Amino acid sequence: MTKHTTMSIPKALYDSVKEIIDSVPELGYTTPAEFCKDAIRRRISDIKKECQISKQDVEYIISEVKKSMNNYEGYKSIFDSVNCAIAVFSNPDGMLIAFNKKFLEVLGYSEDDVKDKKFYDFVVPEDVPCVEKNFRARIEGEDVEDNCVVRVIDGSGAVISIGLNCSLYKVGEHVKGVSVLVRKVNGE
Repeated sequence: MTKHTTMSIPKALYDSVKEIIDSVPELGYTTPAEFCKDAIRRRISDIKKECQISKQDVEYIISEVKKSMNNYEGYKSIFDSVNCAIAVFSNPDGMLIAFNKKFLEVLGYSEDDVKDKKFYDFVVPEDVPCVEKNFRARIEGEDVEDNCVVRVIDGSGAVISIGLNCSLYKVGEHVKGVSVLVRKVNGE
């Protein structure tokens, strides 16, 4: 059996949606709630698509990094020039241990701003428990979603949403932390 929830919307929005539904019955909606729930579902679907990083992108990045692993300058050049923000946070404390220029650009911070920061220092305070739980679960090998959207505080102090693609950072079999590909969610 499907579980249902209720939602409240402002009266003015309700009236506007009701007017649209009544004037354009071919849309197929019978109530404003049905219309709003569908709009929310579609927006969530769009957000999930916006923060997906294609498998091909990840494979390309990995192949380029592997090619240059024997050459620090080549590795650093690729790491900084790739058009995707990358950061690595350590196990067990979540300290930022590596990042590229795109990471600073997306979040609007300088290198000095991010020194000695933990991942939790970027996340809006009310989201920290959930993010920390996910970080711990990933470190402990639990099956957690690789892609997610997180609200963070950017360099100007504004709250923005970013899409993350997370994976374990390992050296051999030892878990050293979590590596993250970061994209700003459109509309921010």
